[in-house]
Amino acid sequence: MNKERKGRVREKASKTGILRRAPAREALRGGDLRSIGRANDMATAAAEDATVFAELIAGLDHTDRIMRMRCADAAEKASSHKPKLLRPYKKRLLRLAAEATAKEMRWHFALMLPRLSLTARERVGAVATLETYLSDSSRIVVVNAMQALAEFARDDEALRVGLVPRLARLRGEGSPAIKARARKLLRAGSFLMESRATPLKT
Repeated sequence: MNKERKGRVREKASKTGILRRAPAREALRGGDLRSIGRANDMATAAAEDATVFAELIAGLDHTDRIMRMRCADAAEKASSHKPKLLRPYKKRLLRLAAEATAKEMRWHFALMLPRLSLTARERVGAVATLETYLSDSSRIVVVNAMQALAEFARDDEALRVGLVPRLARLRGEGSPAIKARARKLLRAGSFLMESRATPLKT
């Protein structure tokens, strides 16, 4: 982005209150977990400004649970438009995804992991993390993890072979949303054609 455009983005963000204080993510404070607050505004700013995106990544292990959730939400939305924003934070994201126990963090990590460019060893770790998400009590986490695993399986025959029986089990035992996604993914070749995970509405 050229300097003039970046200046316009920051000016717009400043007028909406996103950059009134440092760090920018402070605009995400307040409310409760049922609200995303100003995460959409922050996602828009972060998609255009890597420094704002960096602040969101820094907030993924913030002491405030609401801040963590909204930073994850905004980072996921920004990276859905520009996956390359995630590149400098690959190791951090893999670690935080593996450590995450809160559902509102897991469902965002599940969406972001397939957007990373991973080594063979890192892929193994990411897949192992997502497999643990399949046992989560949140249907959103499970659905997003299923979709993410299907994406990883697009070019991994061994993973595809192992994923099919897991999806078949979830198709028979899960919630209506989980069953529906499992059926979709089990259709011949369907998960090979998915471009990226599609989240449930929260």
